[in-house]
Parts: sequence; C-alpha cells; structure tokens
Amino acid sequence: MRFIIFLLSGAAMFAGMMIMLASKSAIHEIEAFVLFLIAAVLLSGAAIVRSLEKNFDKTNDIAAMIEKINNAYQTRKKLEQPATQQEVLKMTEGAAYCSQCGKADAYADAYNRMFCPNCQDYVKYP
Repeated sequence: MRFIIFLLSGAAMFAGMMIMLASKSAIHEIEAFVLFLIAAVLLSGAAIVRSLEKNFDKTNDIAAMIEKINNAYQTRKKLEQPATQQEVLKMTEGAAYCSQCGKADAYADAYNRMFCPNCQDYVKYP
C-alpha cells in the first residue's frame, strides 16, 4: 500500500513539473500547483502508512494484546473495590509493619492495600 501511494505521489509530482514547464497561461500554473499539493498529501499518506505498518509489526498477536489489556482492567477493577472486614483482618495479621522503613504503624486502607504513613507509600508485602 505504501509503495502504491509513493508511486502515485511521484507521478503527481512529475505531472506537475511537466505542466509547469509547458505552461502557457496562469491556469496551467494553477493546475501544476494543485498537482504539487496532491503529491505532498500522497507523500504524507505514504509516511503515515509506513509508520502504522512499522508499529503493527511489533504487535502481531492482537488477541494477546486484548487479553493483556483485559487482565490489567480486571486487576485495577479489583483494587478499586472496598475490602471486606475479613480481608482487612487477614491483611493485618502479619503485615502491619512497613517492609521499607520497618516501623509497625502501617495500616490497611479501604481498598485492600497496606499504607505506611512514614514512607507515604503503599507497603509491598509478599
């Protein structure tokens, strides 16, 4: 596709040059200018098609990409749901300390995550 658009761009540029060289009146110069504009648009289109082809070569398996996006969405959706009382108790059994600073004042927030007020960050526990 890119090659065809590039060839059409070259043909429009060549036709524009030929008309400009053989122009006998202002209308021929205007026609040549319009062909130069068409060539510029086609050349830009060829560059865009090349860029798209280059990016799609990296992601050959679209189904895997969709599955990856779906898994990320489900994980985020799960993190945004409030924790139940049992989940909070389970989280605080042995993980009430911060693994970064070592202090024991980390607490579970309403979204299933342990937060350390000293580090101002969420605790990363195994």
